Amino acid sequence: GFGGFGGIANTACTESGFPSLSKVFGDTNKPVQLFGKGSSAVAAGAADEDGDDEAPESAPAETKPLIALQEEAAATGEEDEECIFTTEGALYEFLTEEGKAPSWKERGRGEMRLNLSKTGGARMIMRAKGNFRLILNAAMWKGQTFTKMEGGKGLSFPCKNAVAGPDAKVTLFALKMRVSATHVVQQVEEFLTATKKALDTLSGVSEKGDTGPDDE
Repeated sequence: GFGGFGGIANTACTESGFPSLSKVFGDTNKPVQLFGKGSSAVAAGAADEDGDDEAPESAPAETKPLIALQEEAAATGEEDEECIFTTEGALYEFLTEEGKAPSWKERGRGEMRLNLSKTGGARMIMRAKGNFRLILNAAMWKGQTFTKMEGGKGLSFPCKNAVAGPDAKVTLFALKMRVSATHVVQQVEEFLTATKKALDTLSGVSEKGDTGPDDE
């Protein structure tokens, strides 16, 4: 289905994002005393009823099985979809607010993916790099247009971003590729090719994202 799908800086975390062991369990290089204070000297002359001196036996330490923690992959809603294109970029939205001059506003940077569903739908989905915050979740429709930006470093397109909520309206977005200069033109062309493939596979999706009769 098309439900929901980031830079983290924290001195208590390792590069992988998990808390460092020293922060959770203390200094792992510091010796740890497991069984209380150091053993005291055994009183001299202690003997049992038979008169034999015996050193006290220490009780065996109780052992507990270690529980292995398994990392579970978080569900994104894309498990049953086919990704036909992915790229890194910055997403902008063209806003026309009352009392303000129309302008482009950056919505976030991350990975843009173009997915096809098993039910004949297609959508663009984008998540912030690092924390995977959802930036764009937009169904595609027949007749949707994709235009090269001036300079050839990105594409603009109309869409309805479901991240904005149930009252989202169709507005103009632009994706500026964040790849090396030697590959940006190729990436733009590959994105255009992927959008054409996606639009050709749609099963009659209207501009509002509702499934309807095929006009073609």
